Amino acid sequence: MKCLILVAALVALSYAKPAARIVGGVDVSPPGKYPWQGSMQSFSDFHSCGAVVVSNKYVLTAAHCVISQTPATRKVVLGMHDKDTRQQGQPTDYSLEKIVTHPTYAAGPSGGYWRNDVAVLTVVGTITFNNFVQAIGMADENSPDFADNEDCIISGWGRLYGLGPSPNILQEANIDVLSFAECQANRPGQIHDYHICVGKRATADQGACQGDSGGPLACPHNGNWVVAGLTSWGNGFCATTQASVYARVGNAGIRQFIRTETGM
Repeated sequence: MKCLILVAALVALSYAKPAARIVGGVDVSPPGKYPWQGSMQSFSDFHSCGAVVVSNKYVLTAAHCVISQTPATRKVVLGMHDKDTRQQGQPTDYSLEKIVTHPTYAAGPSGGYWRNDVAVLTVVGTITFNNFVQAIGMADENSPDFADNEDCIISGWGRLYGLGPSPNILQEANIDVLSFAECQANRPGQIHDYHICVGKRATADQGACQGDSGGPLACPHNGNWVVAGLTSWGNGFCATTQASVYARVGNAGIRQFIRTETGM
């Protein structure tokens, strides 16, 4: 489920890079199962990244997905299930009024491994909620690390494997959230407090890939779903032997940025 398509040099392919599609996932069923899932697209309907609905006005995505974009070059599609055929769900295009990236976002290994990789998108008008579009809550500074939560899900239309095809149907994977210590051990010298890591401890066969970037790590918490992370980066060619890395929504600096931009 890695939707990270950071256009970094090809020399970075064997290094850490933004994530793409979900590897080792399955088709989401039924349509609308994860109504907070969105798609960042060009106006030619090309899916580039995932997105997450957090209110009827605001959507989150990864900063690296929009760092060179403006409201004139990107839109958000919500309620979509089959991105190519658009015959299921209730896909609706929303124009953007504003794009704001985290003020201390930095790209690449030299930038703290995609430090604070989050952006807030403001839509034109308001988002219409229905059976296929709903907002998700957000983890905050007091949230747990989710490492003991067995029901967390990653989702997206990212590639199914490195350099592989992008699926028509939204994909999902029930994933293990690693503790901060596990994450640091899995990726020595690469992990900071603005990261949260996912993978499969037993099988190491699931993760994110290009096209998943900006999409959600969603976990049930106190009876409701919350977005705990936004797909950020992972291994070249989407290898799942190391963890996929997400921007930690509950990180104090990230959460304060979101609160400042949205009032939430």
